[in-house]
Amino acid sequence: MSNQNQSETLKEISDIKRIMERSSRFISLSGLSGVVAGLCALTGAYFANNTIKNFYDYNHEELTRNIGPEALKMRLLMIAAIVLAASLILAFLFTWRRAKQNHLPIWDLTARKLVWNVLIPLISGGVVHSCHAPI
Repeated sequence: MSNQNQSETLKEISDIKRIMERSSRFISLSGLSGVVAGLCALTGAYFANNTIKNFYDYNHEELTRNIGPEALKMRLLMIAAIVLAASLILAFLFTWRRAKQNHLPIWDLTARKLVWNVLIPLISGGVVHSCHAPI
């Protein structure tokens, strides 16, 4: 085998290795981030449930302590915003840690597609929500 064929073979092998590493990028999205997002959602559901219970308890027991539907809506939106922020931050941290361990870049084409696919329903939901009448 000539030196030129040998160098071409090594180049092809390194290209194959690079392609395989890039294809494993989506695997760098940590499975633990999905578990933590679920735990954040369950915690948010607990606080939202308590907020709604308190709203109805106050409105039926003591009319002088009526917190009003707008206050309820704002409290629920705050809970939702906190859950979303915590889930995204923790998912980023776990994914960053895993990408660093695997010596892979965190911001590549797959990551951009993932962010885009999260933003589309998030923005759509915000637009739909803002178009509806208050509770």
